[in-house]
Amino acid sequence: GLCNLNCSYCFSNDIERRQITEDELRKIFKWASENGCNCVTPCGGEPLMYKHIGLLLDLVQDYGMTTYFASNCTWPLSRFTERQASCIKSLTFHITEALWKNAEYMRIFCENIQWAKQRGINIIARFNIVKPNTDFTKCFELIEKQELKCVNIALTIPDRSHDNIYVGASYFSDFIDDLRRVLYFCKKRKISLNFAKTVPPCIFPEEEALQMLAYDNFLPF
Repeated sequence: GLCNLNCSYCFSNDIERRQITEDELRKIFKWASENGCNCVTPCGGEPLMYKHIGLLLDLVQDYGMTTYFASNCTWPLSRFTERQASCIKSLTFHITEALWKNAEYMRIFCENIQWAKQRGINIIARFNIVKPNTDFTKCFELIEKQELKCVNIALTIPDRSHDNIYVGASYFSDFIDDLRRVLYFCKKRKISLNFAKTVPPCIFPEEEALQMLAYDNFLPF
């Protein structure tokens, strides 16, 4: 649960701040290897704040595995060795409001993108739709400037305030215009769009719903 940001919608705010030990980490990899796993991914909070993240990447290599993870990427990736970096197949860069509030965060974030590009790591830009009628201009401009070709979006429903209770489809209807803007942006620029959380297609007119269902990873349930 440890993170340098405090995004209001993030479930990890309620997670106990505990980092697994080096010994526990080694046991996890031993168990994973013995059970045929070929990919291990660290989750947070913020994975780049985990003090054994370098060891984790070493173990990924030692066991012949790969890894991917999501991060706010405000911590330098350049600290990793080339050997460690070579096992990272995909990175999800979370675009947060903190980037425009902290110039140093934005600098590191953009440097990390170039670092990942230079090593052929697949980059996914992720941003959350927190409330209806959100202005995505800054997110779109950043994605275009960095020439990112894959976008991952999620409605933060249910968020921490819902305590994972049932959320009716009518609640999603408030976000139709927001989703349309993202769909249009990605379609116009030929950017691959993924949905990190399910959006009920029934809230859209039939033609739009069928377009959304055409996405490979879009599941209506």
